[in-house]
Amino acid sequence: MRQKLLVLFYILASGFWLLTPAVSAPLPTFGDFSRVDRERRSSGQLQTAESLELTHVDPALILRTADQHRDDPQIQWGAAELLIDWTQKQPQFETALAVSGTNAAIALRFGCAAARAGQSDIARTWLRHCQNVDPTNAVPWLADLWLSQKEGTTAKFQSPTTATQFHEYAAEATRARIRVLETAGYSAYAARRIGFETEKPLLSMVHELVSAKTTEPARLLAYAAVSMQHGTFLITELVGQSLEKTLLTAQATASTNTEAVAARLEQLTVRRNQIRQLVTDTGRFVVDNATEAEMVQYYDDVLTFSEENAMKRLAKTVKK
Repeated sequence: MRQKLLVLFYILASGFWLLTPAVSAPLPTFGDFSRVDRERRSSGQLQTAESLELTHVDPALILRTADQHRDDPQIQWGAAELLIDWTQKQPQFETALAVSGTNAAIALRFGCAAARAGQSDIARTWLRHCQNVDPTNAVPWLADLWLSQKEGTTAKFQSPTTATQFHEYAAEATRARIRVLETAGYSAYAARRIGFETEKPLLSMVHELVSAKTTEPARLLAYAAVSMQHGTFLITELVGQSLEKTLLTAQATASTNTEAVAARLEQLTVRRNQIRQLVTDTGRFVVDNATEAEMVQYYDDVLTFSEENAMKRLAKTVKK
């Protein structure tokens, strides 16, 4: 858990991180994570070879578990999310779609993963499907915009008028990953610890749009930026803040209402500092004193109440 808290701001700078496969090994326990976290902190390292090894998953184990539950769409989805090799991930997503009746959340995650993997034809097939199924969701349009920029075809990009929400189904995907890990034999804590730490293809794409100072289509990006700041995970809020800041900075150079822009930028800075302090305090004063059961509850609370509220609830529990 402490590892997750410390890595949070590194993600914002780098865009995303990848979970890489490893050879079969004994499944990690709460004690393993606690020991390695203490060693990592004492050495002052953000990551160590051993801390990374604990979060590696054996693709053969995941595929075997999925094969034993071929009619369970959540397990098929979770397996697709955990696999890194595209030749394994793609058929797993296709199986998940088949047994789920083309679930919109799975279709969207598949489309975003395909875009990240450079499979533009597959990506656009499912992104178009999601745009038609839920025209209020900005995510398939953002992934489409990212693809258009990569291909140099943004002039042909058709901006939607209805996409005002940001739904990447990150919480639902996390539940699916946890489900398949627990089914594969991981403990409740280890399944959550690993299930929360996976590739975030859509966030990395939005981060790249921010890095490229993309400001058009302004309506789509503005709605996405605001909606991202009201989700489950703090990293999503932080990337949404960065997107809004990019739009505001561009607006300030073309507008006379500079005072309002400056005030909003100050609000974003204050909020970012609040998040940074919350993460630091939780990692420094709370996590090391939490029991395994309390940490399992924390992860469940993240998915139920949001990451920020879960941190505050955990702090109250540990201090009792």
